Amino acid sequence: MVFKIPISVLVVIYTPDKQVLMLERADHPGWWQSVTGSQNGGESLAETAAREVREETGLDVHAFRLEDWGYSNRYEIYACYRHRYPSDVSHNTEHVYGLEVPQ
Repeated sequence: MVFKIPISVLVVIYTPDKQVLMLERADHPGWWQSVTGSQNGGESLAETAAREVREETGLDVHAFRLEDWGYSNRYEIYACYRHRYPSDVSHNTEHVYGLEVPQ
């Protein structure tokens, strides 16, 4: 099994009037989130953000302005997702980006 790297991005996709896209997790109905995803080896954080936005929404960030908000969160990985990481990993660092899209 290839384990995830405990570095990820969260991309807040929003409109000029501040409507925010939220996605409901397919594996946990009732859990809502912005676009998120783990960094792949060799990717920059911006590349990770672009890939995750494309995979989860179909949007090409290059048609808009992806902005690094310069903020990160370090949090404990939920037990139900720990199997995706090496056994000695318990926390993830998530970097926040913004993507403004027209309505």
